[in-house]
Amino acid sequence: MGNVSYLLNTYCTADGLQAFQQGGYSAISLGYCASGRTYARIPKVRVEEPDSAEALAPTCGPILGAPLGDQQYWVWARGRYAQYKDKLLSCTLVVQLLDKNDEGSGRVFSCPMSEDTDFCAAVKIQVPDGKPMSYRCGYVEHDSEDVLNLEAIKWSKAVTCKGTLRSKPPIVSVVFGSCKWVGKDALREPILADKADVVYKTINAQIDQGVATDAFLSVGDNIYADDFNVFDPDDTLDEFCYNYRTSFSTEGQQRLMSRMPTFMQADDHDFWNNFARDAKFRKGFNMSTIDEGQQAIVEQFQAAFGAYKIYQKMHSPSANLPKQHWYTSKVSGLDVFVIDVRLERRNDVSPKIMMGAAQLAALKTWLKDLGDAVKCIVTAVPFLPEMGTPDPEPYGSDTWNGYPEQRDEIFLFIKENQVPNVVFLSGDLHCGFSCAVDCGGLQVLQFVASPLYYPFGKAGANVLPLKVGDTYTTLKDGTAVKLTHMSQLIEEDLFGRLTVDMTGTARSIHFQIFARELEAGKPRELLSSKFPVEGAAIKSVEKSHFPVLLSPSVSFEDKKMESESATFSSSCPREASQHESKFVDILRDP
Repeated sequence: MGNVSYLLNTYCTADGLQAFQQGGYSAISLGYCASGRTYARIPKVRVEEPDSAEALAPTCGPILGAPLGDQQYWVWARGRYAQYKDKLLSCTLVVQLLDKNDEGSGRVFSCPMSEDTDFCAAVKIQVPDGKPMSYRCGYVEHDSEDVLNLEAIKWSKAVTCKGTLRSKPPIVSVVFGSCKWVGKDALREPILADKADVVYKTINAQIDQGVATDAFLSVGDNIYADDFNVFDPDDTLDEFCYNYRTSFSTEGQQRLMSRMPTFMQADDHDFWNNFARDAKFRKGFNMSTIDEGQQAIVEQFQAAFGAYKIYQKMHSPSANLPKQHWYTSKVSGLDVFVIDVRLERRNDVSPKIMMGAAQLAALKTWLKDLGDAVKCIVTAVPFLPEMGTPDPEPYGSDTWNGYPEQRDEIFLFIKENQVPNVVFLSGDLHCGFSCAVDCGGLQVLQFVASPLYYPFGKAGANVLPLKVGDTYTTLKDGTAVKLTHMSQLIEEDLFGRLTVDMTGTARSIHFQIFARELEAGKPRELLSSKFPVEGAAIKSVEKSHFPVLLSPSVSFEDKKMESESATFSSSCPREASQHESKFVDILRDP
């Protein structure tokens, strides 16, 4: 793998410092070096003399991130590694909102791209409430000394993205799923990308046929970096990045993630199978205490973590919160908490934990503050039911039933505080189903949709065939959490749809599973489960949780850093007045 140096301090390369000064969220240096192999798989594209006024189509993306509040969103995209003569060219991301006539409207948002972040960047845009969500996105290649005239950008080669953002519709609907496997050959090229993309084309077709859709939730295993831990798993930053960009660049997935808010969270295969961030993967660990094999694994984690921050975190609501990888958001009035089940997970402590104390406290506060509103908790691994074939010790089951102390603590909080309408959305298991339990008189729902594409068999046999009335767990106060619903298991490639209907008196939470491929031009429904909304005064509480609920453990220094994220006068040769500068440090980490 090479001698990897991964600097976790706030050191910036020249391009990183330029990004800090110029604005947006881009190239604060990852400080990653792999014996001269950094981005070795990125070919330098030799170009003719660049036209600094022409926007080119992104090489990956764009991705419209999850809502940040106040109608704000990150727009993420990738440029390329190009050179003119013997000089590496600079890249700048450019994004502009469009009016109803598809004409450019208002300012051009821009942000430098850098080799340090695989030429990826994101800009924050604000969409007027109730307006159509249409924008154009591209990148400009130019000499580093060029002064860009953003008002003169030519957009004919950029991409135009059209979608709709609904403020507070009475019926909210989101699609979700996990586990997209594209495979790779001996040269690390994807071998089944077209097949893996079919499900995204099916989702797009359903939307095009008039099914209102407010967001896409990619709930884990966004790539398979390990490929069964047998076929040369990714272990350098350039390999992880190459995996992401070839996976994210398929036609259907690109269109889906660019047309609506995209929620994303990592699961184990974004690192390796059953990954948990134990002590050796944490800042300050004494590497001299472990052997060379373990040090190689640490270096592999550092590469995976760097790629995760570039391709997932950069466009999420947690982008400017370097010590948190969980976040909350609200999409069309529906409240969502995206749990981090990997980067705080500890299997080397007793009892094992899935979440750190701050994240668990934040989840409880969020649940309690939202009252009777429907509350969607995205957890990459299912919260329930029991798995029949847990992994061998010392780790045990990779899902929440392998972490019963924290799972039951959440159940007890729901029961003691009478928190209704809790819905868990998950993937991971390579099968789809719905189930429900009674927790002290309250209904807790679990919907699982997985895989989006995985051609090697499914895992439904691992789900215990529990019966309605069976006790799932008994809480420390003696409350028996009992199974009240268990659907059939769907064992094929699929996606899920959650629809929350708040109209009239028949308010409902509706979960559907659809097949990966169209049938007679329409998605084929495989499962439909509908549940009543609980509570008398059902409404979405207006209390803001954007962009993420700051936990009590966040230090004064962290708050101060955010408060000082102000506009900087730029020494970079751009039009400084066109940029909103924000210090977003992707190096710092707990």
